[in-house]
Amino acid sequence: MIRKWATAPLDRHQPVLMGPSLDERIPEDAPIRLVDEILLGMDWTEWECAYSGAGRGRPPIHPRLMAAATLYGMMNRIRSSRDLETAASMRVDFHWLLGGLPVDHSTFAKFRKEHGDKLEGLLAEMNRQARAALSAGPGRLAIDGTTMRANSARTGARTARGLLDMVESLETEFRQVMADMETLDAMDGLDGDEIAALEKRKAELEREREKLEKALEVARERDRAKQEKDGKDARAVRVPLTDTDASVLPNKDGGHAPNYTATAAVDADTGLIVHADVQDGGDEASAVQPAVEAAAATFGEKPAQLLADSHFATGANLQYLEGEGIEALAPSKAAAEDNPAARPDPTQPIDPAQIEDLLKRKGKLDKSLFAYDQEADLYRCPMGRSLPFSRSSGRGGVPGNRTVVREYQCEDCSSCPLASKCLSRKAKSRIVTRDEYEPLRESLAARMRTDQAKEAYKSRAPLIETVFGHIKGAMGIRAFLTRGRNSVRAEWRWICAAYSMRKLVALLGRQRAAASPTDPSPTGTRSPASLLSRACPAPPFRAAPPRPLPLAA
Repeated sequence: MIRKWATAPLDRHQPVLMGPSLDERIPEDAPIRLVDEILLGMDWTEWECAYSGAGRGRPPIHPRLMAAATLYGMMNRIRSSRDLETAASMRVDFHWLLGGLPVDHSTFAKFRKEHGDKLEGLLAEMNRQARAALSAGPGRLAIDGTTMRANSARTGARTARGLLDMVESLETEFRQVMADMETLDAMDGLDGDEIAALEKRKAELEREREKLEKALEVARERDRAKQEKDGKDARAVRVPLTDTDASVLPNKDGGHAPNYTATAAVDADTGLIVHADVQDGGDEASAVQPAVEAAAATFGEKPAQLLADSHFATGANLQYLEGEGIEALAPSKAAAEDNPAARPDPTQPIDPAQIEDLLKRKGKLDKSLFAYDQEADLYRCPMGRSLPFSRSSGRGGVPGNRTVVREYQCEDCSSCPLASKCLSRKAKSRIVTRDEYEPLRESLAARMRTDQAKEAYKSRAPLIETVFGHIKGAMGIRAFLTRGRNSVRAEWRWICAAYSMRKLVALLGRQRAAASPTDPSPTGTRSPASLLSRACPAPPFRAAPPRPLPLAA
């Protein structure tokens, strides 16, 4: 049976004198063109100043091209420095972007490490371009955090006690090595191979001791912080040995592993990330104030609303947001429609059906089920019994910087049908506490009961959860490649910048497609440069010099 097979139009060994140009091989609507044009319109002075003005050898590649290749690579699941090196030498789109400049993996790795602190400005410029394209206002800010795997072994984390035992064991071996070296030194016929082996082992033990001592110091510091927060209930903290800046945190797929808590704040109008950071431990709440300040610096005004989950609605954050005139929207247990604390007359007990419902709930009855009477300065439990003020105490922090907490204790919990769900095992009466931030929590609960707040809060999950889903799913990034919090923070900001670039390219691409039918150009299509000039007219910053952009040695 005779078959016909397609033949190649060009022999791979045939020289081509008048072949297609590199630009002709990239489609007009290719996203890489918009990436190039977006970055071309930004000011790279700060990046350029990081390079030395004098030196020998080949001039460095311009930071705009390096940033473009890094961001475009992450957008296309090309992330590691060696994969970027391969793409720079093998892929046509990277050839077009870099102008054929060769870039090795060490150059990519060094560039990302040295310029991670400048990515806040890059994020700000992309957000301003998106705002200009949409003519949007200050709008809302959505913030959340996610767990990302650290570049550390899943096993091997140790408590301070375990680390101390390892240090002592290592010291014993170190003393034995030193004794063996002294013995060999005293011998007439020295064995050079044995001396070299002992010297090598000695250096290994010194490096291992330094590593363990650093981990031990971190473990003790975290234990002190844990004890200040949880008191006698504090449990020993485990510290990963490979990356001591990581924290052993729960995984969503089960178990625990060395992880980092990465946070992101998203502008609700554009969907671009305004602020990105990596928090210490699992303290997501500390990201609120920097995110608001970053949004204000980017857009020249603060957001009108902040959408967050309950982890961010701490008393300190609510106080800060109220002082800044920003409306906080976050879940509140007290805002639940079936909360008995919201009944018309708290002095009366709930009906039997509600009692049965509360008895079926898991855990002890939450304080949100107790109604506070501001005039009488007491709480009312679901059964209508009073909890008057009992005493004041300090909670959390170091002595002299503790939060003053007022305790309210029930006068009589005997024969209460809810006692089994309300009291701990040895308690005879229920105690609820109230701190200085409680009025702010009550205001939040009252706000979240309104239809306007409920409707506005519905947009939080699609805004911020989509970011993490896209980064982990479409971009394939679920773990960090670097170690140490500073390096991880820089890597996270590169990741978020790549996500924002992808969003901005999609936004401007949609505008380009919508404007094409009415474009007066002969071809009927609008170039990326024309699109950007109309979407972001007269940017107040200096454009980078044209390609190939070598810097003077």
